[in-house]
Amino acid sequence: MSDVRERNKKLVEQLYGECINTGNPLLAVAAPDLNDLKEEVMGYLDELREQISAWPGVSVRGHRFGGTEFCLGNAEIGHTHPGGIFDIPMPRPIRDALLEEGLAQQHRWAPDSGWITFHIHNEKNLNHALWLARLSYLRYALKQSDDPQTLFERESASLSLSPRFAELVEKFLPTPSGGARKESIRTSLFG
Repeated sequence: MSDVRERNKKLVEQLYGECINTGNPLLAVAAPDLNDLKEEVMGYLDELREQISAWPGVSVRGHRFGGTEFCLGNAEIGHTHPGGIFDIPMPRPIRDALLEEGLAQQHRWAPDSGWITFHIHNEKNLNHALWLARLSYLRYALKQSDDPQTLFERESASLSLSPRFAELVEKFLPTPSGGARKESIRTSLFG
């Protein structure tokens, strides 16, 4: 019985995603459980907002296209839209790596930009969305930190960054002259 319920829930999630992605209100008629799923998704977005807003320096405001925007200083680290859509700006190399590894999707309106999209429909998606948001946050936090190397090492471990992603993020460590690093100095993390 639980297998049938789980399959039905997945079908409803898929249908709900179709309603959101296509904007077709007629699809909603075919799935009476959509309102329950919408409430569940809104709960995940509330939890996302609560957790991200607790990070040092993060401000939360309305997004110009609806939803909620998260910023560190003047830099946007991501924004949500109703329906569980989470858009996150990334440097192009990080964005490309995320897409290659299937960890995010191309942004539907700006597929050739650094933006990625991630859909939040369950607890597992929420945790991954927080990971993606923290990755976006980290590149800006490194620029503001009094000790960016220690922050980088701590966050890399906390996020369980693979060597590939650690190397990509490490390029945002400030240099003594104030710019970003060009070469890797990851010896203390991955030898």
